[in-house]
Amino acid sequence: SPGGGTALSTEFEYACSRWSADSLPLKYSFGTHSGSAFAKLDAAWSPPVYLGKFKFRLDAGSWACGAKVIDAAGAITVSAYTSFLSVVSAGDSEDDASAALDSVMEGLGFLGDGG
Repeated sequence: SPGGGTALSTEFEYACSRWSADSLPLKYSFGTHSGSAFAKLDAAWSPPVYLGKFKFRLDAGSWACGAKVIDAAGAITVSAYTSFLSVVSAGDSEDDASAALDSVMEGLGFLGDGG
């Protein structure tokens, strides 16, 4: 998925891989939250699906994304991996988009890997 794009135009894809559990099958729910930190309680979550990837479009701003992995027994794990996306309005220049993405990237700390 791209790290940035144009509001309501760029299609982003968030994917989960390498997850396993004793209670299969797994379901995945994907969440977004505006800002530079992912807040799972305040995120907007997709309904759980069996496919480990989700395509979506976002409004202008900085967005953090995460995923819930749910096994057949109902156990839920929220991924430790968070993607940060910078989305600019269609009228913004490419330089504005690059500066917005640079700003988000500078604020990043550790990015883990949920699998």
